[in-house]
Order: sequence, then C-alpha cells, then structure tokens
Amino acid sequence: MWLVAASILNDPHAAHDMVQEATTIALGKLGDFDPGTSFVAWISQIVRFASLNELRKRAKHRGKGGEDHPPEPAVIRAAPAIVDERVSRALDGLDEIARACLVLRSVQGLSFAQISAALGIPEGTAMSHVFRARLALRDRLGLAAESKPARRATAESAPASERSTGRRHERKGGQS
Repeated sequence: MWLVAASILNDPHAAHDMVQEATTIALGKLGDFDPGTSFVAWISQIVRFASLNELRKRAKHRGKGGEDHPPEPAVIRAAPAIVDERVSRALDGLDEIARACLVLRSVQGLSFAQISAALGIPEGTAMSHVFRARLALRDRLGLAAESKPARRATAESAPASERSTGRRHERKGGQS
C-alpha cells in the first residue's frame, strides 16, 4: 500500500500518512467490502484515490500562492541502493499512474492483474503504462540507442523468401 501512495505522491512521509488515512477510510467502509474479492486490491484502490485527492489538494494550494518545491521521488529515497539520481529524476517526470504501474511491476514484482486490481485500472492499461514508462525512462536516460543495436537493411538481413525474389513487399498474384 505504501508503494502505491509513494509512487503517486513522490513523498515518503506523505505516503505513510496516506496509508494511515486510507486505513481509516477503509475501516469506515468495511461494510462495503465484498468478501469474494481481494482485500489488498480493495484497500489499494482506496490508497490510490486518497493519494490522487491529496495531489489535487496540493495543486490547488500551489495555485493559491503556496510554495512549489517538488520533493525527491519517494521510491528513490526509500531505496537508494536500487536507483541512482538520474533514474530518480527520470521517474519523477512520469505521470503518477504510469510511475505507480512501473514501480509496482519492477520494484514490487506484482503481476499485471495485481497492478490492475490495486490501481483500479484495466489489466491492459497497466501493461501499456509499464511499457510506455519503460520507453520513456530509456529515452530520458539515453539508453534508447544502447538497447537496440542498429540494424542495416541489407540483402542478408531480409528473410530468405524475400532474398530470392529481391522484392520485400510482393502481394499475392505477383503485384507489388
């Protein structure tokens, strides 16, 4: 639950407070919990909504002349051995939900189904967020060129069936 709040809020102290607040909310709504479903997913969703509400409050406060000093990403401060400062800044640039999906998948090791349940989003959306967040991190960290070796378009790189005809995009019936 803390990782969900920390991924959204980027503040470890606020994340602890948010987990406590969400627990209080959950206790008040315990009658709404369906015993046939996952308790972790249910309470994680409460943590998510409470964290997003806190973000909205902060944005509203900044809009009224409050101080605007973005905190260092919470996940990084909590686990400095896992991530360096460059990764911390790159993570900080991600959307809150994308960052939460990536952290829950990469750091916590949750399945996409678990992420989906915890954040209250479709499983495919969780997969998409993780994929796009990883691409964004690669780009921001300058790893895009290193992760994919340059591939030259040569006759040797074409499949054997295409090398024999010399035409790569031949349609049925001999038309190109």
